[in-house]
Amino acid sequence: IAARKTIIVARKSISSLEGIEYFTALTYLNCNDNLLTSLDLSSNTNLSSLMCHDNNLETLDVSNNTALEFLYCGENNLTTLDVSNNT
Repeated sequence: IAARKTIIVARKSISSLEGIEYFTALTYLNCNDNLLTSLDLSSNTNLSSLMCHDNNLETLDVSNNTALEFLYCGENNLTTLDVSNNT
């Protein structure tokens, strides 16, 4: 799993992505339209594209994802979003 670069799990009624931290080569993640309330991607430092819209996310910390170039996180319950470390 350490070599996997793409994960698409859209519209799967997923409430947790526990274990995503082991996908260290991950560059693209599409987990939109699920039941996620939190998403920890701090170990996924190669992530360049993230689609996590249409969930129930209350927090999203992408400060460690400095390679991130594309982010679509609308339709969540976010109150703040800091992208100052992202390209």
